[in-house]
Amino acid sequence: MDYYSGVLTGAQSTPYRDGYIEAKIWYEPEVPGFWGAFWLLHRYYDSPQDTGANGKRRTEIDWEFVRGPGGEFLGGPYDTDRIPVAYHYDDGQWSISGGGFKGPNGSPGLSVQCDGTEITNVVGLGPVKQPSGEDLAGNWHRYGVWKTDNFVKWYLDGELVASVCDPAIVSQIEMYPIINIAIGGNFPGPPNPEDYPTSMLVDYLSLWEPPVK
Repeated sequence: MDYYSGVLTGAQSTPYRDGYIEAKIWYEPEVPGFWGAFWLLHRYYDSPQDTGANGKRRTEIDWEFVRGPGGEFLGGPYDTDRIPVAYHYDDGQWSISGGGFKGPNGSPGLSVQCDGTEITNVVGLGPVKQPSGEDLAGNWHRYGVWKTDNFVKWYLDGELVASVCDPAIVSQIEMYPIINIAIGGNFPGPPNPEDYPTSMLVDYLSLWEPPVK
């Protein structure tokens, strides 16, 4: 317990079901063991109301800023020239990520992106990279999610970079945003003490919702 991390949460202030949410974020390059994230979590996670119109429980939508060897999750290794994106439901038992669409015990899933590209147990989402291939850390970038009852779309600096267009699995209940830093673990690997403290800066978090009819 040698490290402290931090979190910003919209659990009490920013629940939404349909709309576009965006955060402008900067984080340090060259920091092994760093695991920052901008993600959305089911508002009623693990409560009696933890269900959607389609029955999908414990849903989560992720942007993950990570530097480390990878390990158990999402097929690493990862450096800060790429960012994993993911969609999870049923407490992460079903996950769509860079490693494909996998269920309990690795069982295969099948879904589709909005351009018609199939998502299978070997073809997933991301990781997201810049067209130039340059590092995403050390610069401000805008990370967005457009969520409705029918689809989830991920945006980098206003450009669509990944999507899931499948109302059978997309969360159909309110979610809320979280921005946090975690240190170490199986995904980024162990931190080097000389690299800490470090920073992840947030310029803004903005939400656009459709007008009430």
